[in-house]
Amino acid sequence: IIGNNNYRHTAIVEIPGNEAYSFFNTIFIGKSLHQKTIRDQVLAHEMAHIQGWHFLDLVYLQLVKCIFWFNPFAYLYYKSIKLQHEYIADQSALRRTSAEAYEQSLLKFTLSKIDNSLITAFGQHPIEQRLKMIYKLNSNTMNNLKPLLSLPILAILFVSFSCEEELVSET
Repeated sequence: IIGNNNYRHTAIVEIPGNEAYSFFNTIFIGKSLHQKTIRDQVLAHEMAHIQGWHFLDLVYLQLVKCIFWFNPFAYLYYKSIKLQHEYIADQSALRRTSAEAYEQSLLKFTLSKIDNSLITAFGQHPIEQRLKMIYKLNSNTMNNLKPLLSLPILAILFVSFSCEEELVSET
């Protein structure tokens, strides 16, 4: 167990390899992660999982999957929640570093864990979705104003439906 002042009440355990994960208030991090920037960002990411109590959601959803093993939506919901947890942890880690540095670290960390003989396409991995979310989180103000472009259309629809047309019968 490694002591670290930045992670009080959190145990950091080194494990063989280059994996990183957390459970309850313990972060398990691979001994192979020597680069300080990557290691710090992985620790910040895993700390966000601990602070958000994400393991409780995952344990609960595992129970749901066991009970509703026949329902494909249980598996899809589990996968979706795991991805949402990653987005939340990424957003928390981005508060401590720049988006570019975090993206580079995320790619290096993820690609170091993947067996290259099994890869068919980069787009098949959830890392692509996480990188897209990082870009969305760090978009400029113009992207935040895009929903306002629908206001003129809504105004035209409102005016067109609020006008009454009199039907004149010719008798």
